[in-house]
Amino acid sequence: MNALRDDLHELALEAPSVDLASRALAGARRRRAVRLTVSVAAAVAVVTGGVAVAVGAPERATVVTPQMSPLPSEVISQEARPLPSDMITQEARPLPGNGVGALLEAYQQQGRWHLRTREGQSYDAGEVIQGDGPLSITADGRRIAYFDRKLRTIVVRDLASGQIWGAPLQLPARTFDAEYALRLSPSGMRMIVAGWGAGRGRNVLVDLVKGSVKELDRAWFPVSVSDTGAAVLIRPFDDHTSLRVLGHDQITLPDFTYDFSPLAPDGRTIARLGQTHDPDRRPQIQQDRTIILTDVLAGGDRPRVKLSGVPSELNPARLGAWLSADEVTLLAVPTSARDGNAATVYAVNVRTGQARKLFVTQDAPRTTVPGLVS
Repeated sequence: MNALRDDLHELALEAPSVDLASRALAGARRRRAVRLTVSVAAAVAVVTGGVAVAVGAPERATVVTPQMSPLPSEVISQEARPLPSDMITQEARPLPGNGVGALLEAYQQQGRWHLRTREGQSYDAGEVIQGDGPLSITADGRRIAYFDRKLRTIVVRDLASGQIWGAPLQLPARTFDAEYALRLSPSGMRMIVAGWGAGRGRNVLVDLVKGSVKELDRAWFPVSVSDTGAAVLIRPFDDHTSLRVLGHDQITLPDFTYDFSPLAPDGRTIARLGQTHDPDRRPQIQQDRTIILTDVLAGGDRPRVKLSGVPSELNPARLGAWLSADEVTLLAVPTSARDGNAATVYAVNVRTGQARKLFVTQDAPRTTVPGLVS
């Protein structure tokens, strides 16, 4: 991503007023070999009418109606617990149709998705989640969303009960030839499906409760969506980033950045990783190991808060789910390729900057953790 930002700034020297969002996204395709990528979803080609479809799982899943209550706040605020080293090495079992606990992470091993729970169980989900399509996990780790090849749509699966909801969408066979993004609400009942690059389709907001699909402006990149349908979208330019919540006026931030958290529990605060820009430095844009809070409705940043508790050999890379009103998830990756792909997940207090370690991910080329924004 640092190299990508350098490329963008070099482009900006030739055309400083150009909207670089599309160039940024296209350039990302050429740099997919970064050590840590996360699951995102594809563009939508055809929307089928009617309500959300409840479908049977490949194994022992129950058929349900598309109605559910929002998850209680105490569930969303549960934090992941560090795992003993002997639990991490447990052999993966085939993913059962139900009875799976809250997830700590998902990772690919030899091309197959594996799921690891907070209690240390490991499951091979390769028979259920096939190919290089999207995989996303709700913030509480209890539901996953992925592309079902047989149904040709995105499905949301409750890991404990086995219930499955199918999105009222039909995806073309070559959907995942383009870059794609999937954003889940905390309950998983709302999602944003977006794509870019060659062959991209539309960007849409899907409500599984109502069975509705709303088209979004393709120029805006999705950050997060809440259970009430509040969607946060960004549009980066060379020297600033436009940000808006659907239904509200946009605000302007003084940085080019994609490094945002989801919307905070208060419904108006968002966090981002701080950075500095020096045209004489390589890379020109570097994170400054700070975190910044912004009011997405009224605009305005709070003073930068210096991160502490994250060792220098790890680079803060992504923000994720809020564990409480004051703590947000941070994923930090090794600064050197020789250190492998294993990232470390922290809980960061956005008021003080103090980070506390939650767990270390598997050393895998592709991984995702609950609620991560990629």
